[in-house]
Amino acid sequence: MRKKIVYITGSRADFGRAYYILRAIQEHPDFKLHIIATSMHLAPEFGYTLQEIEEKFRVDEKVDMLLCSDGGGAMAKSFGIGVVGIAQAMEKIMPDLTLLLGDRGEMLAGAIVCKHLNIPVAHIGGGHLSGSIDDRIRDAITVFSDFHFVASKKCFERVISIGADPSKTYIV
Repeated sequence: MRKKIVYITGSRADFGRAYYILRAIQEHPDFKLHIIATSMHLAPEFGYTLQEIEEKFRVDEKVDMLLCSDGGGAMAKSFGIGVVGIAQAMEKIMPDLTLLLGDRGEMLAGAIVCKHLNIPVAHIGGGHLSGSIDDRIRDAITVFSDFHFVASKKCFERVISIGADPSKTYIV
């Protein structure tokens, strides 16, 4: 039986960086790729980039979670909407693994949902420091993740200091 792997994507930025990984998963005979598109991909004001994904991959679920405001309250509310929508999508798919890239709210929502559903999480991009709120979101995703793919030895050391298992942390 093929292993189901979910990738959650919220923007062109993460999708572009993950493209070749997703292609490799899609083409591997032992894996079945499922994509959950959310956030900016579904927003006309950000170019409705869902179409770009659908040209190359099947999108299994869409989670509309963006509110029309940039304030902190709107971001928190969007996060809550994302948790509910991603939970519903995950319950339908019930993957063997979820792949997350980066430090955005939809990735954190996915990580939290997966922990509640006992779905292992692989996180790409932990350990970076930017000096913004993204650091805390990225660190929280690290805490909720089971496997870590980091960019450098410094990032490796940082995710280990947060509590990641060194035997499940890889410099890529």
